[in-house]
Amino acid sequence: MVALIASTKIWKWMKVTFVKCMRFKDRDYSIYVRNPFNERPNTNQLRQVDLEAMYTGPQLKVSIQLAHLISFVFICLALCFYFPLLNFVGLIFCLITFHADKFML
Repeated sequence: MVALIASTKIWKWMKVTFVKCMRFKDRDYSIYVRNPFNERPNTNQLRQVDLEAMYTGPQLKVSIQLAHLISFVFICLALCFYFPLLNFVGLIFCLITFHADKFML
């Protein structure tokens, strides 16, 4: 279960990183979204539809992510008497989930 959830987080993180690199390339490798000299948008896109498609991310499935998180925390709490290390694994999982979702926004 942990491997399945971690692999989906890693895949989403790689996808978001690729999209951010494409945005950086679109701005001619500049960190500025607007040109600092003339305040015009710093993009190579010719149509507004293409620009919006590049900067609009996918819909987040918060209900599924919350269900995975709650089920994993429940399993950790239910089995922590038998496996004391499971509390630490649950903490690491919660931290990774938090930072992955924060990065994807």
